[in-house]
Amino acid sequence: MLALISEHLSSEPVSHSKMGNRLVLRFPYLLGVVVLFSQVGGCAEIPTQRVADCHKLAQSLQADNSRLKDVALKLRTENQDLTQRSIDDGKKIKTLADNNDRLSRSVVAYQTERERMAAQVQAITREARTVGLDPDDSIRKAESDQDRPRSASRVNP
Repeated sequence: MLALISEHLSSEPVSHSKMGNRLVLRFPYLLGVVVLFSQVGGCAEIPTQRVADCHKLAQSLQADNSRLKDVALKLRTENQDLTQRSIDDGKKIKTLADNNDRLSRSVVAYQTERERMAAQVQAITREARTVGLDPDDSIRKAESDQDRPRSASRVNP
């Protein structure tokens, strides 16, 4: 407090002859400042229990801060892992969609080919009937020839 008063007094350069007059004029002001600081009790003794409680609180807050930093790091790492997994899953989904499109085109091409072959078989069957052959008998005969075991002793001339 004395430092404040001396700083206040020394803040304005004054000649020695005027210093006495200024001190007398400022005396009520300085007296008011001294009374004010003495009643506030800014330097009063703090109970040791309160200091201990504050110390415990500071330690618990530091522990909580450390724990929260660990949790934040864990969540940040988990977020990075999930982000990478999401990117990988997106690539897999695109690959599967491309494969699905390719297989769909393949099935459509197969169905088209099957329909074309069925139409050709029907055309051949109609031609065979117009010639006088029974295509059903020819098919049955060809199937029975395939089912019959071939003789090993048979020699082709």
